Amino acid sequence: MERTILFRGKRIDNGEWVEGYYFQIPQLKLYEIYTGKIDIVEDIKRESYAVNPKSVGQYIGFTTEDKTTKIYDKDIIQFDITENGETFETVKGEVEWLQEDCRWIVRLVDDEGQWYYPIEGDTYFKCSILGNMIDNCGILEN
Repeated sequence: MERTILFRGKRIDNGEWVEGYYFQIPQLKLYEIYTGKIDIVEDIKRESYAVNPKSVGQYIGFTTEDKTTKIYDKDIIQFDITENGETFETVKGEVEWLQEDCRWIVRLVDDEGQWYYPIEGDTYFKCSILGNMIDNCGILEN
């Protein structure tokens, strides 16, 4: 199976999201996303943008069920937990990497505490993306 390595980050100059390859040198406070585009009109220049390192999230290798939207680390998603084909509960949480299990999960918080739901399947996850923890962290409080 081929794995796409891709990142998304929020540009420092205008706050727009940019997608590409992440490059960082923390000692120089250099954090950039290279889009893969090259300008060769006058000189060879790679298109890259300085990004806020706290906004950078990795593409997790999954899309939404309709296969049109990539799911990234720090996305806030909503999905149904089903049991025997019946929807048991609709939940929302933050996508993150769980290092101790070496897998992507959704971190859910409810009245009983914090728990994790694994993201599994082939290449899509049946969910809706509500936003992300950078622009919409308040969504999880509702």
